[in-house]
Amino acid sequence: MIKRIRAAFAAVFVVGTIVAAVPASAVPGICVMPTSGTVSGLSLVQDINSCFGTALGLFAGGSAPSSQTTGMLWWNTSTGYVAQWDGAAWNNLWNVDATNHLNAVQIGGGVQASLASASVIDLWSVPAASVAVTGTTTITQLANGLAVPGTIKIVTFAGALTLTQGSGTGGTPLNLPNNGGNIVTAAGDYAIVLALTSTNVQVIHYERASGAALSTVGLNVGASALAQSAQGYGAPLNLQLAAAVSGNNLTVTVLGVNGSNPSSANPVLVNFRSQTLNNGSNGIVYGQITSALSFTAVAGVNMGCTTAVLCRLWVELICQTESSGACTSVLVGLSDQSTTGAVYPLSEDALQSTGVTGACGCTVGLIQTSVASLTGKAIRIAGYVEATWTNGTGWATTPSKVQVFGPGVHKPGDVVQVVYESASPSLAITPSSAINLVKFSASIACAAPASSTAVEMQFKRSSTALATQYIGGTSGTGMDGNAGAVVLDAPGTSSSVTYSIAGSGSACTLIGSEVIELDEIMGALEPGNDNAAPLRLVG
Repeated sequence: MIKRIRAAFAAVFVVGTIVAAVPASAVPGICVMPTSGTVSGLSLVQDINSCFGTALGLFAGGSAPSSQTTGMLWWNTSTGYVAQWDGAAWNNLWNVDATNHLNAVQIGGGVQASLASASVIDLWSVPAASVAVTGTTTITQLANGLAVPGTIKIVTFAGALTLTQGSGTGGTPLNLPNNGGNIVTAAGDYAIVLALTSTNVQVIHYERASGAALSTVGLNVGASALAQSAQGYGAPLNLQLAAAVSGNNLTVTVLGVNGSNPSSANPVLVNFRSQTLNNGSNGIVYGQITSALSFTAVAGVNMGCTTAVLCRLWVELICQTESSGACTSVLVGLSDQSTTGAVYPLSEDALQSTGVTGACGCTVGLIQTSVASLTGKAIRIAGYVEATWTNGTGWATTPSKVQVFGPGVHKPGDVVQVVYESASPSLAITPSSAINLVKFSASIACAAPASSTAVEMQFKRSSTALATQYIGGTSGTGMDGNAGAVVLDAPGTSSSVTYSIAGSGSACTLIGSEVIELDEIMGALEPGNDNAAPLRLVG
Protein backbone atom coordinates (compact mmCIF):
# COMPACT_ATOMS: atom_id res chain seq x y z
CA MET A 1 0.00 0.00 0.00
CA ILE A 2 2.82 2.45 0.99
CA LYS A 3 4.71 1.69 -2.22
CA ARG A 4 1.65 2.44 -4.32
CA ILE A 5 1.06 5.73 -2.54
CA ARG A 6 4.73 6.68 -2.94
CA ALA A 7 4.57 5.83 -6.64
CA ALA A 8 1.48 7.98 -7.05
CA PHE A 9 3.13 10.90 -5.35
CA ALA A 10 6.39 10.44 -7.28
CA ALA A 11 4.50 10.80 -10.54
CA VAL A 12 3.54 14.34 -9.68
CA PHE A 13 6.77 15.51 -8.08
CA VAL A 14 8.49 18.30 -10.04
CA VAL A 15 11.95 19.32 -8.72
CA GLY A 16 11.06 18.30 -5.15
CA THR A 17 7.68 19.94 -5.20
CA ILE A 18 4.08 18.71 -5.53
CA VAL A 19 0.87 20.40 -6.55
CA ALA A 20 -1.73 19.23 -4.00
CA ALA A 21 -5.24 18.20 -5.10
CA VAL A 22 -8.41 19.42 -3.47
CA PRO A 23 -9.01 17.20 -0.34
CA ALA A 24 -12.17 15.11 0.12
CA SER A 25 -14.65 16.34 2.67
CA ALA A 26 -14.94 14.93 6.20
CA VAL A 27 -11.26 13.90 6.38
CA PRO A 28 -9.36 14.13 9.69
CA GLY A 29 -7.35 17.32 9.83
CA ILE A 30 -4.00 15.56 10.07
CA CYS A 31 -4.72 13.82 6.76
CA VAL A 32 -5.43 17.06 4.88
CA MET A 33 -2.41 17.89 2.73
CA PRO A 34 -1.50 21.52 1.84
CA THR A 35 -3.44 22.84 -1.12
CA SER A 36 -1.18 25.74 -1.96
CA GLY A 37 2.50 26.65 -1.95
CA THR A 38 5.49 24.38 -2.36
CA VAL A 39 5.94 21.21 -0.26
CA SER A 40 9.11 19.20 -0.11
CA GLY A 41 8.91 15.50 -0.77
CA LEU A 42 10.18 14.69 2.74
CA SER A 43 7.51 16.85 4.38
CA LEU A 44 4.83 15.21 2.28
CA VAL A 45 6.00 11.69 3.24
CA GLN A 46 6.08 12.71 6.91
CA ASP A 47 2.53 14.07 6.62
CA ILE A 48 1.36 10.87 4.95
CA ASN A 49 2.99 8.70 7.65
CA SER A 50 1.32 10.77 10.37
CA CYS A 51 -2.04 10.39 8.61
CA PHE A 52 -1.61 6.61 8.39
CA GLY A 53 -0.62 6.45 12.06
CA THR A 54 -3.71 8.38 13.03
CA ALA A 55 -5.96 6.19 10.83
CA LEU A 56 -4.53 3.03 12.39
CA GLY A 57 -5.09 4.51 15.84
CA LEU A 58 -8.80 4.93 15.13
CA PHE A 59 -9.37 1.16 15.36
CA ALA A 60 -8.32 0.67 19.00
CA GLY A 61 -7.19 2.66 21.99
CA GLY A 62 -7.80 3.46 25.62
CA SER A 63 -8.96 6.99 24.77
CA ALA A 64 -11.02 8.40 21.93
CA PRO A 65 -9.30 9.47 18.72
CA SER A 66 -8.42 13.15 18.77
CA SER A 67 -9.74 13.66 15.25
CA GLN A 68 -13.15 12.15 14.47
CA THR A 69 -15.22 11.91 11.33
CA THR A 70 -18.88 10.91 11.05
CA GLY A 71 -19.27 7.15 10.78
CA MET A 72 -15.86 6.42 12.32
CA LEU A 73 -15.55 3.20 14.43
CA TRP A 74 -13.46 2.99 17.59
CA TRP A 75 -12.75 0.06 19.88
CA ASN A 76 -12.42 1.46 23.39
CA THR A 77 -9.93 -0.95 24.90
CA SER A 78 -10.63 0.46 28.37
CA THR A 79 -14.32 -0.54 28.39
CA GLY A 80 -14.43 -3.15 25.61
CA TYR A 81 -17.11 -1.30 23.64
CA VAL A 82 -16.95 -0.71 19.92
CA ALA A 83 -18.45 2.72 19.32
CA GLN A 84 -19.38 4.85 16.32
CA TRP A 85 -19.06 8.63 15.99
CA ASP A 86 -22.40 10.16 14.88
CA GLY A 87 -20.96 13.61 14.32
CA ALA A 88 -21.48 14.74 17.91
CA ALA A 89 -21.01 11.76 20.25
CA TRP A 90 -19.78 8.17 20.47
CA ASN A 91 -22.56 5.54 20.42
CA ASN A 92 -21.74 2.09 21.82
CA LEU A 93 -22.63 -0.65 19.30
CA TRP A 94 -21.38 -3.86 20.92
CA ASN A 95 -18.92 -5.12 23.51
CA VAL A 96 -15.82 -7.21 22.77
CA ASP A 97 -15.08 -10.02 25.25
CA ALA A 98 -11.34 -10.24 24.59
CA THR A 99 -10.90 -13.03 27.15
CA ASN A 100 -13.35 -15.43 25.52
CA HIS A 101 -13.06 -13.86 22.04
CA LEU A 102 -16.79 -13.19 21.79
CA ASN A 103 -18.98 -10.24 20.87
CA ALA A 104 -21.81 -9.23 23.21
CA VAL A 105 -24.36 -7.43 21.05
CA GLN A 106 -26.98 -5.34 22.86
CA ILE A 107 -30.69 -6.07 22.27
CA GLY A 108 -32.83 -3.10 21.44
CA GLY A 109 -32.15 0.56 21.47
CA GLY A 110 -33.50 3.89 20.41
CA VAL A 111 -36.17 6.14 21.87
CA GLN A 112 -39.53 4.37 22.15
CA ALA A 113 -41.55 4.69 18.95
CA SER A 114 -45.33 4.84 18.67
CA LEU A 115 -47.71 3.06 16.29
CA ALA A 116 -51.48 3.39 16.08
CA SER A 117 -53.40 0.11 16.29
CA ALA A 118 -54.86 -1.28 13.08
CA SER A 119 -55.82 -4.69 11.78
CA VAL A 120 -52.31 -5.05 10.32
CA ILE A 121 -49.34 -3.12 11.67
CA ASP A 122 -45.60 -3.70 11.28
CA LEU A 123 -43.53 -3.23 14.44
CA TRP A 124 -40.41 -3.29 12.26
CA SER A 125 -41.51 -0.19 10.33
CA VAL A 126 -39.79 1.82 13.08
CA PRO A 127 -36.11 1.29 14.05
CA ALA A 128 -36.57 1.45 17.83
CA ALA A 129 -36.70 -1.82 19.76
CA SER A 130 -39.42 -0.46 22.08
CA VAL A 131 -42.77 0.33 20.47
CA ALA A 132 -45.88 1.77 22.12
CA VAL A 133 -49.15 0.70 20.47
CA THR A 134 -52.01 3.17 20.92
CA GLY A 135 -55.71 2.92 20.14
CA THR A 136 -58.28 0.14 20.57
CA THR A 137 -58.53 -1.41 17.07
CA THR A 138 -58.30 -5.23 16.97
CA ILE A 139 -54.90 -6.42 15.68
CA THR A 140 -54.49 -9.57 13.59
CA GLN A 141 -50.89 -9.04 12.42
CA LEU A 142 -47.83 -7.39 13.99
CA ALA A 143 -45.46 -7.72 11.02
CA ASN A 144 -46.09 -7.05 7.34
CA GLY A 145 -42.93 -7.71 5.31
CA LEU A 146 -40.36 -5.60 7.16
CA ALA A 147 -39.59 -7.92 10.08
CA VAL A 148 -36.07 -9.38 10.27
CA PRO A 149 -36.31 -13.06 11.34
CA GLY A 150 -34.79 -13.66 14.75
CA THR A 151 -35.08 -10.05 15.93
CA ILE A 152 -37.17 -8.90 18.88
CA LYS A 153 -39.49 -5.99 19.64
CA ILE A 154 -40.75 -4.97 23.08
CA VAL A 155 -44.33 -3.70 22.85
CA THR A 156 -46.38 -1.75 25.40
CA PHE A 157 -50.13 -1.17 25.07
CA ALA A 158 -51.85 2.10 25.87
CA GLY A 159 -55.36 0.68 26.24
CA ALA A 160 -57.79 -2.17 25.64
CA LEU A 161 -57.66 -3.91 22.28
CA THR A 162 -57.80 -7.52 21.09
CA LEU A 163 -54.80 -9.46 19.79
CA THR A 164 -56.24 -12.19 17.56
CA GLN A 165 -54.66 -15.63 17.51
CA GLY A 166 -53.90 -16.71 13.93
CA SER A 167 -55.77 -19.58 12.29
CA GLY A 168 -52.63 -21.59 11.67
CA THR A 169 -53.42 -22.10 7.96
CA GLY A 170 -50.90 -20.92 5.40
CA GLY A 171 -48.55 -19.67 8.10
CA THR A 172 -49.89 -18.07 11.24
CA PRO A 173 -49.13 -14.32 11.32
CA LEU A 174 -49.77 -13.92 15.06
CA ASN A 175 -49.01 -16.67 17.59
CA LEU A 176 -50.09 -15.95 21.18
CA PRO A 177 -49.13 -17.67 24.46
CA ASN A 178 -52.75 -18.06 25.60
CA ASN A 179 -53.57 -21.70 24.95
CA GLY A 180 -54.84 -20.90 21.46
CA GLY A 181 -57.02 -17.99 22.56
CA ASN A 182 -57.07 -14.26 21.92
CA ILE A 183 -55.66 -11.70 24.35
CA VAL A 184 -57.50 -8.55 25.43
CA THR A 185 -54.90 -5.97 26.39
CA ALA A 186 -55.04 -3.34 29.11
CA ALA A 187 -53.15 -0.10 29.62
CA GLY A 188 -49.63 -0.85 30.79
CA ASP A 189 -49.51 -4.44 29.53
CA TYR A 190 -46.38 -5.35 27.58
CA ALA A 191 -45.27 -8.15 25.27
CA ILE A 192 -42.01 -9.47 23.84
CA VAL A 193 -42.43 -10.27 20.14
CA LEU A 194 -40.06 -12.49 18.12
CA ALA A 195 -40.01 -12.34 14.30
CA LEU A 196 -40.28 -15.83 12.78
CA THR A 197 -40.47 -14.61 9.18
CA SER A 198 -40.95 -11.19 7.62
CA THR A 199 -44.70 -11.46 8.32
CA ASN A 200 -45.14 -14.06 11.07
CA VAL A 201 -44.37 -13.40 14.73
CA GLN A 202 -44.46 -15.26 18.03
CA VAL A 203 -45.37 -13.42 21.23
CA ILE A 204 -42.90 -15.22 23.48
CA HIS A 205 -43.98 -13.41 26.65
CA TYR A 206 -47.00 -11.36 27.74
CA GLU A 207 -47.17 -9.53 31.07
CA ARG A 208 -50.27 -7.88 32.48
CA ALA A 209 -49.83 -4.56 34.26
CA SER A 210 -52.08 -5.89 37.05
CA GLY A 211 -49.75 -8.84 37.67
CA ALA A 212 -52.58 -11.31 36.97
CA ALA A 213 -51.79 -14.54 35.15
CA LEU A 214 -52.55 -14.59 31.43
CA SER A 215 -53.94 -18.13 31.75
CA THR A 216 -54.48 -20.56 34.62
CA VAL A 217 -53.14 -23.37 32.44
CA GLY A 218 -49.55 -24.06 33.45
CA LEU A 219 -49.31 -20.88 35.55
CA ASN A 220 -51.78 -21.30 38.40
CA VAL A 221 -52.83 -24.69 39.71
CA GLY A 222 -56.24 -24.64 38.06
CA ALA A 223 -58.61 -27.58 37.89
CA SER A 224 -57.33 -28.58 34.44
CA ALA A 225 -53.81 -29.00 35.84
CA LEU A 226 -54.85 -31.47 38.53
CA ALA A 227 -54.43 -35.18 37.79
CA GLN A 228 -56.27 -38.09 39.35
CA SER A 229 -53.37 -38.67 41.72
CA ALA A 230 -53.91 -35.19 43.19
CA GLN A 231 -57.40 -36.02 44.41
CA GLY A 232 -58.80 -38.16 47.18
CA TYR A 233 -62.40 -38.85 48.02
CA GLY A 234 -63.03 -35.25 48.99
CA ALA A 235 -65.52 -32.64 47.89
CA PRO A 236 -65.82 -31.97 44.14
CA LEU A 237 -63.31 -29.39 42.88
CA ASN A 238 -64.11 -26.25 40.89
CA LEU A 239 -67.84 -26.73 41.53
CA GLN A 240 -70.49 -24.01 41.60
CA LEU A 241 -74.27 -24.36 41.30
CA ALA A 242 -76.82 -22.02 39.75
CA ALA A 243 -80.61 -22.26 39.83
CA ALA A 244 -83.10 -20.19 37.85
CA VAL A 245 -86.80 -20.20 36.96
CA SER A 246 -87.97 -19.56 33.40
CA GLY A 247 -91.42 -20.30 32.02
CA ASN A 248 -92.35 -21.83 35.40
CA ASN A 249 -89.59 -24.43 34.91
CA LEU A 250 -86.77 -24.80 37.44
CA THR A 251 -83.30 -25.41 35.99
CA VAL A 252 -80.26 -26.32 38.11
CA THR A 253 -76.90 -25.89 36.36
CA VAL A 254 -73.40 -27.11 37.21
CA LEU A 255 -70.71 -24.42 36.69
CA GLY A 256 -67.04 -23.88 37.40
CA VAL A 257 -66.15 -21.48 40.21
CA ASN A 258 -65.56 -18.77 37.59
CA GLY A 259 -69.27 -18.90 36.74
CA SER A 260 -68.72 -20.43 33.30
CA ASN A 261 -69.81 -23.78 31.94
CA PRO A 262 -67.37 -26.65 32.48
CA SER A 263 -64.89 -27.27 29.65
CA SER A 264 -61.59 -29.05 29.10
CA ALA A 265 -59.85 -25.91 30.38
CA ASN A 266 -62.40 -25.40 33.17
CA PRO A 267 -63.35 -28.91 34.35
CA VAL A 268 -65.39 -29.81 37.41
CA LEU A 269 -63.58 -32.70 39.08
CA VAL A 270 -65.57 -35.20 41.12
CA ASN A 271 -64.72 -38.62 42.51
CA PHE A 272 -67.30 -41.38 43.10
CA ARG A 273 -67.17 -44.64 44.97
CA SER A 274 -66.93 -47.69 42.69
CA GLN A 275 -70.14 -49.39 41.59
CA THR A 276 -68.48 -52.60 42.77
CA LEU A 277 -69.09 -52.37 46.50
CA ASN A 278 -66.28 -54.74 47.51
CA ASN A 279 -63.72 -53.09 45.20
CA GLY A 280 -60.90 -52.14 47.55
CA SER A 281 -58.11 -51.84 44.98
CA ASN A 282 -59.92 -49.20 42.93
CA GLY A 283 -62.61 -47.94 45.26
CA ILE A 284 -62.45 -44.35 44.00
CA VAL A 285 -63.68 -43.64 40.48
CA TYR A 286 -62.32 -40.44 38.89
CA GLY A 287 -64.72 -38.21 36.95
CA GLN A 288 -64.51 -34.95 35.02
CA ILE A 289 -67.32 -32.70 33.83
CA THR A 290 -66.04 -30.88 30.75
CA SER A 291 -69.21 -29.61 29.07
CA ALA A 292 -72.43 -27.80 29.99
CA LEU A 293 -74.54 -29.82 32.45
CA SER A 294 -78.00 -29.07 33.88
CA PHE A 295 -81.36 -30.61 34.81
CA THR A 296 -84.78 -29.01 34.51
CA ALA A 297 -87.83 -29.74 36.67
CA VAL A 298 -90.68 -28.68 34.40
CA ALA A 299 -93.75 -26.83 35.67
CA GLY A 300 -95.89 -29.98 35.91
CA VAL A 301 -93.34 -31.94 37.99
CA ASN A 302 -93.63 -31.27 41.71
CA MET A 303 -90.48 -33.27 42.62
CA GLY A 304 -92.41 -34.54 45.65
CA CYS A 305 -92.86 -31.06 47.11
CA THR A 306 -96.08 -29.91 48.77
CA THR A 307 -97.94 -27.21 46.87
CA ALA A 308 -97.17 -23.63 47.92
CA VAL A 309 -94.70 -24.79 50.62
CA LEU A 310 -90.99 -23.97 50.49
CA CYS A 311 -89.16 -27.16 49.51
CA ARG A 312 -85.52 -28.24 49.70
CA LEU A 313 -84.30 -30.09 46.60
CA TRP A 314 -81.01 -31.91 46.95
CA VAL A 315 -78.63 -31.74 43.98
CA GLU A 316 -76.77 -34.95 43.16
CA LEU A 317 -73.97 -35.75 40.71
CA ILE A 318 -74.55 -39.23 39.30
CA CYS A 319 -71.93 -41.47 37.71
CA GLN A 320 -73.96 -42.80 34.79
CA THR A 321 -71.12 -44.78 33.16
CA GLU A 322 -68.08 -46.27 34.88
CA SER A 323 -65.21 -47.71 32.85
CA SER A 324 -61.68 -48.76 33.84
CA GLY A 325 -61.67 -46.80 37.07
CA ALA A 326 -63.11 -43.63 35.56
CA CYS A 327 -66.58 -42.10 35.42
CA THR A 328 -66.97 -41.33 31.73
CA SER A 329 -70.45 -39.77 31.93
CA VAL A 330 -71.80 -37.61 34.76
CA LEU A 331 -75.44 -36.53 35.19
CA VAL A 332 -77.01 -34.05 37.57
CA GLY A 333 -80.16 -34.97 39.48
CA LEU A 334 -82.63 -33.55 42.02
CA SER A 335 -84.57 -35.11 44.88
CA ASP A 336 -86.79 -34.11 47.81
CA GLN A 337 -85.71 -36.01 50.91
CA SER A 338 -88.42 -35.11 53.43
CA THR A 339 -92.04 -34.16 54.02
CA THR A 340 -93.83 -32.90 57.13
CA GLY A 341 -94.41 -36.51 58.18
CA ALA A 342 -91.49 -38.50 56.79
CA VAL A 343 -87.75 -38.16 56.27
CA TYR A 344 -85.55 -40.13 53.87
CA PRO A 345 -81.83 -40.90 53.78
CA LEU A 346 -79.37 -39.74 51.11
CA SER A 347 -76.11 -41.66 51.24
CA GLU A 348 -73.00 -41.43 49.08
CA ASP A 349 -71.72 -44.85 50.17
CA ALA A 350 -74.80 -46.67 48.87
CA LEU A 351 -75.68 -47.16 45.21
CA GLN A 352 -78.80 -45.30 44.15
CA SER A 353 -81.62 -45.58 41.60
CA THR A 354 -83.41 -42.83 39.70
CA GLY A 355 -87.07 -42.26 38.92
CA VAL A 356 -89.00 -42.14 35.67
CA THR A 357 -88.63 -38.35 35.35
CA GLY A 358 -90.90 -36.97 32.61
CA ALA A 359 -94.26 -35.76 33.93
CA CYS A 360 -94.02 -37.84 37.09
CA GLY A 361 -95.59 -36.92 40.39
CA CYS A 362 -92.14 -37.89 41.74
CA THR A 363 -91.69 -39.96 44.87
CA VAL A 364 -90.07 -38.31 47.86
CA GLY A 365 -86.61 -39.73 48.45
CA LEU A 366 -86.11 -40.79 44.80
CA ILE A 367 -83.61 -39.00 42.56
CA GLN A 368 -84.88 -37.62 39.26
CA THR A 369 -82.50 -36.93 36.37
CA SER A 370 -82.51 -36.61 32.58
CA VAL A 371 -82.14 -40.39 32.13
CA ALA A 372 -85.00 -42.49 33.51
CA SER A 373 -84.86 -45.57 35.72
CA LEU A 374 -81.13 -45.96 36.35
CA THR A 375 -80.12 -48.53 38.98
CA GLY A 376 -76.97 -49.20 40.98
CA LYS A 377 -75.32 -45.80 40.40
CA ALA A 378 -72.82 -44.01 42.62
CA ILE A 379 -73.66 -40.43 43.57
CA ARG A 380 -72.08 -37.41 45.23
CA ILE A 381 -74.10 -34.72 47.00
CA ALA A 382 -73.42 -31.42 45.21
CA GLY A 383 -75.67 -29.16 47.33
CA TYR A 384 -79.28 -28.10 47.57
CA VAL A 385 -81.76 -25.57 46.23
CA GLU A 386 -84.72 -24.14 48.15
CA ALA A 387 -87.71 -23.29 45.95
CA THR A 388 -91.54 -23.35 45.93
CA TRP A 389 -93.78 -25.35 43.60
CA THR A 390 -97.48 -24.45 43.29
CA ASN A 391 -100.13 -26.74 41.86
CA GLY A 392 -101.39 -25.42 38.52
CA THR A 393 -98.58 -22.90 38.23
CA GLY A 394 -95.31 -24.75 38.70
CA TRP A 395 -92.01 -23.17 39.70
CA ALA A 396 -93.02 -19.54 39.53
CA THR A 397 -90.57 -17.84 41.91
CA THR A 398 -86.80 -17.52 41.96
CA PRO A 399 -85.15 -20.02 44.37
CA SER A 400 -84.61 -18.45 47.77
CA LYS A 401 -81.33 -20.29 48.42
CA VAL A 402 -78.66 -22.18 46.49
CA GLN A 403 -76.05 -23.98 48.61
CA VAL A 404 -72.97 -25.89 47.43
CA PHE A 405 -72.23 -28.89 49.64
CA GLY A 406 -69.00 -28.80 51.63
CA PRO A 407 -67.54 -28.64 55.14
CA GLY A 408 -70.04 -27.31 57.66
CA VAL A 409 -73.04 -27.95 55.39
CA HIS A 410 -75.43 -30.53 56.84
CA LYS A 411 -76.79 -33.37 54.74
CA PRO A 412 -79.95 -35.43 55.30
CA GLY A 413 -79.47 -37.26 58.58
CA ASP A 414 -77.50 -34.57 60.38
CA VAL A 415 -78.61 -32.93 63.61
CA VAL A 416 -78.26 -29.21 63.06
CA GLN A 417 -78.64 -28.18 66.71
CA VAL A 418 -79.73 -29.65 70.06
CA VAL A 419 -81.44 -27.80 72.96
CA TYR A 420 -82.02 -29.38 76.44
CA GLU A 421 -84.20 -28.45 79.42
CA SER A 422 -84.79 -30.26 82.72
CA ALA A 423 -86.01 -27.53 85.03
CA SER A 424 -89.06 -26.27 83.21
CA PRO A 425 -92.03 -27.82 81.39
CA SER A 426 -91.33 -25.72 78.27
CA LEU A 427 -88.39 -25.06 75.96
CA ALA A 428 -87.89 -22.80 72.91
CA ILE A 429 -85.80 -23.38 69.78
CA THR A 430 -85.09 -21.20 66.74
CA PRO A 431 -84.72 -23.42 63.65
CA SER A 432 -82.05 -22.39 61.16
CA SER A 433 -84.48 -23.08 58.31
CA ALA A 434 -88.26 -23.22 57.98
CA ILE A 435 -87.83 -26.43 55.98
CA ASN A 436 -86.09 -28.37 58.75
CA LEU A 437 -87.91 -30.70 61.15
CA VAL A 438 -87.73 -30.71 64.93
CA LYS A 439 -87.48 -33.92 66.93
CA PHE A 440 -89.36 -33.22 70.19
CA SER A 441 -88.41 -35.71 72.97
CA ALA A 442 -89.97 -35.19 76.40
CA SER A 443 -90.85 -37.11 79.56
CA ILE A 444 -92.50 -36.39 82.94
CA ALA A 445 -92.97 -38.40 86.14
CA CYS A 446 -95.69 -37.58 88.66
CA ALA A 447 -97.92 -39.26 91.24
CA ALA A 448 -101.34 -40.35 90.03
CA PRO A 449 -104.28 -38.44 91.45
CA ALA A 450 -106.48 -39.99 94.19
CA SER A 451 -109.51 -39.82 91.96
CA SER A 452 -110.30 -42.34 89.34
CA THR A 453 -109.94 -39.72 86.57
CA ALA A 454 -106.85 -40.08 84.42
CA VAL A 455 -104.63 -37.06 83.91
CA GLU A 456 -104.12 -36.21 80.24
CA MET A 457 -100.55 -35.07 79.56
CA GLN A 458 -100.15 -33.13 76.32
CA PHE A 459 -96.89 -32.61 74.45
CA LYS A 460 -97.38 -29.39 72.53
CA ARG A 461 -95.86 -26.93 70.10
CA SER A 462 -97.25 -23.60 71.28
CA SER A 463 -100.99 -24.37 71.64
CA THR A 464 -101.00 -27.34 69.26
CA ALA A 465 -101.00 -30.80 70.89
CA LEU A 466 -98.58 -33.11 69.10
CA ALA A 467 -98.94 -36.20 71.34
CA THR A 468 -100.99 -37.28 74.39
CA GLN A 469 -100.29 -39.67 77.30
CA TYR A 470 -102.32 -40.50 80.42
CA ILE A 471 -101.22 -40.87 84.03
CA GLY A 472 -103.25 -42.76 86.64
CA GLY A 473 -107.02 -43.28 86.69
CA THR A 474 -108.94 -46.10 85.13
CA SER A 475 -108.46 -45.11 81.50
CA GLY A 476 -107.31 -48.02 79.39
CA THR A 477 -104.69 -45.78 77.84
CA GLY A 478 -103.42 -44.50 81.15
CA MET A 479 -99.88 -44.93 82.39
CA ASP A 480 -99.32 -44.66 86.11
CA GLY A 481 -96.56 -42.27 87.16
CA ASN A 482 -94.77 -41.52 83.85
CA ALA A 483 -95.55 -40.02 80.48
CA GLY A 484 -93.27 -39.45 77.51
CA ALA A 485 -93.30 -38.89 73.78
CA VAL A 486 -90.96 -38.56 70.81
CA VAL A 487 -92.46 -36.51 67.99
CA LEU A 488 -91.11 -35.47 64.59
CA ASP A 489 -92.57 -32.03 63.99
CA ALA A 490 -92.53 -29.60 61.09
CA PRO A 491 -92.89 -26.14 62.66
CA GLY A 492 -92.49 -24.46 59.25
CA THR A 493 -90.68 -21.42 60.63
CA SER A 494 -87.23 -20.04 61.27
CA SER A 495 -88.52 -17.95 64.19
CA SER A 496 -88.46 -19.03 67.83
CA VAL A 497 -91.01 -21.73 68.65
CA THR A 498 -91.86 -23.17 72.11
CA TYR A 499 -92.48 -26.84 72.97
CA SER A 500 -94.01 -27.83 76.31
CA ILE A 501 -95.54 -30.53 78.55
CA ALA A 502 -98.86 -29.58 80.05
CA GLY A 503 -101.62 -31.47 81.91
CA SER A 504 -105.33 -31.33 81.10
CA GLY A 505 -108.12 -32.17 83.54
CA SER A 506 -107.12 -33.54 86.96
CA ALA A 507 -103.68 -32.61 88.21
CA CYS A 508 -100.87 -34.95 89.17
CA THR A 509 -98.07 -34.32 91.62
CA LEU A 510 -94.59 -33.99 90.09
CA ILE A 511 -92.31 -36.59 91.65
CA GLY A 512 -89.26 -36.05 89.42
CA SER A 513 -88.45 -33.50 86.77
CA GLU A 514 -89.57 -32.78 83.28
CA VAL A 515 -86.96 -33.44 80.60
CA ILE A 516 -87.23 -31.89 77.14
CA GLU A 517 -84.81 -32.30 74.21
CA LEU A 518 -85.26 -30.49 70.91
CA ASP A 519 -83.20 -31.61 67.90
CA GLU A 520 -83.32 -29.66 64.65
CA ILE A 521 -83.05 -32.29 61.91
CA MET A 522 -81.88 -31.87 58.33
CA GLY A 523 -83.07 -34.98 56.54
CA ALA A 524 -83.14 -38.46 58.06
CA LEU A 525 -83.74 -38.63 61.79
CA GLU A 526 -80.39 -40.19 62.66
CA PRO A 527 -77.24 -40.47 60.54
CA GLY A 528 -77.19 -44.16 61.32
CA ASN A 529 -80.48 -44.57 59.46
CA ASP A 530 -78.93 -43.55 56.12
CA ASN A 531 -79.22 -47.06 54.72
CA ALA A 532 -82.59 -47.85 56.28
CA ALA A 533 -86.16 -47.32 55.18
CA PRO A 534 -87.72 -43.94 55.94
CA LEU A 535 -88.61 -43.41 59.59
CA ARG A 536 -92.07 -42.08 60.42
CA LEU A 537 -92.97 -40.69 63.83
CA VAL A 538 -96.47 -39.67 64.86
CA GLY A 539 -98.01 -38.42 68.07
